[in-house]
Amino acid sequence: MKRILFGMLMLATMLVTFTSCDKSAASKVMLQKQIEETQKRLPMSMGAMGTMSTITYNDDVVTFTYILNERLSDIKVLMDDSLLIKENFQCLVARNNAMQQMVKEIASAEANLRLKYKGRTSGKVATVTISNSELADTENFIFTPEQAAQKLVENCVNLEKKKIPVNNLNGSHTTDEFWEDNTLVYVITFKKGYSIKAFEANKSNIHTQMRMALASQAAAQSFIEAMISLNKSICYRIKVEDSEGNVDITFSPSELKTVFARMGKIK
Repeated sequence: MKRILFGMLMLATMLVTFTSCDKSAASKVMLQKQIEETQKRLPMSMGAMGTMSTITYNDDVVTFTYILNERLSDIKVLMDDSLLIKENFQCLVARNNAMQQMVKEIASAEANLRLKYKGRTSGKVATVTISNSELADTENFIFTPEQAAQKLVENCVNLEKKKIPVNNLNGSHTTDEFWEDNTLVYVITFKKGYSIKAFEANKSNIHTQMRMALASQAAAQSFIEAMISLNKSICYRIKVEDSEGNVDITFSPSELKTVFARMGKIK
């Protein structure tokens, strides 16, 4: 009886193993087909970050290669912080149903994912690998709409902070970025010679000009949309070197909705 029972247990174990192998093999075939179909649509625009140029699948590793738009993104930032690459990919997956399905297929095929960013101008490369266990963990790649928006905002802010200080076209510098409750504050600092009183006197005109400039930044459309959904504001805090006081130009969620409606329409 014991031998019969032992034999049945062995058979059951073998069946489970074979079934698991069959599922894995089937998943690999499905993944390969999906990648081949996706390759036909490449290169594919990924918004402000640049384009996806190639997808390869070798030795249980799927590699996504992106060509980074270095006018808007700094490859050095990604080279120095691999976590930002993962977070950026999480944002992409959260907003793209096709990419969510791809991640599921990669996880089912027991493969790992390699993300490779190449600077369009510099040719420099930033690479990170996401393990199969990370891909299979739904907490990493399955988000509610609110979580997806929060992830996008956090990722954008982290990327921006890495680049501070930033030279602006009007001769000022973005010298800091932080949260005050539900308001994201950008500190815009002008050199000596400018007058805080003059900025205060022209606050209404500055607000209008900044609203126009913000609406013209089509690349920031997803970010603005996420800020609106999270009921968060944006404030540009104008300062002058060695001067006291500041002028705040604030865009509430309701005004950001107006900006969002005009984004991409201003040439």
